[in-house]
Amino acid sequence: IDSIVRESHFEIIKGTDFKGAIIPADYEVNFNKDQLAHRFTPTREDIIEAEIALTENYNKSMKNDSRVYGFKKVKNVRSHFNNYIRQYLGYVNEKGERIIWIQLVQYERLQKELDNIQLDWKSEIISGLGDVFYENITILAYNKNRDKLMIW
Repeated sequence: IDSIVRESHFEIIKGTDFKGAIIPADYEVNFNKDQLAHRFTPTREDIIEAEIALTENYNKSMKNDSRVYGFKKVKNVRSHFNNYIRQYLGYVNEKGERIIWIQLVQYERLQKELDNIQLDWKSEIISGLGDVFYENITILAYNKNRDKLMIW
C-alpha cells in the first residue's frame, strides 16, 4: 500500500497495482441492512489481508463455489484485476466473524457502457441493476476469522 488519503467521506487507498475506497462504518448502506448491521471500518492491515487472499485464493474460491458455472482459471489474478477499482466494507456476521466485503468494479468500462454517467466510487457504493452492472462488478467477501475468500 502506497498511500491512504481522505478524499471524501471515504478514504482512498492506493497500491502498486490497485486503488480503492475504504467505506467507513458510519456510512449508511441501502442494501442487506440486516446482514450489514454490525460494521467496522477496515484498516490498512485488513486491506492487505484481503488483497493477499484475492491474489492467492481467487481461482480456488471460484472453482469450488457451486454458484459459479463455467469458471475459467485466471492466469495472473493481480494483473486481471489491475483495472478494477475496489470498494472495501467491513462487517461482523451472525457468527461474530469479521468480514471484508470487496467490490471489484471495472469502472472505466462501466462508465463507458453507461454513456459516461458519473458514478462516484470515491464517495458512494456503486450499485445498479441490469447486465451492465452484473458484467462489470464482482463482489467477494474475505472472512478474516477463517482466512477464506468467497463470493458474497
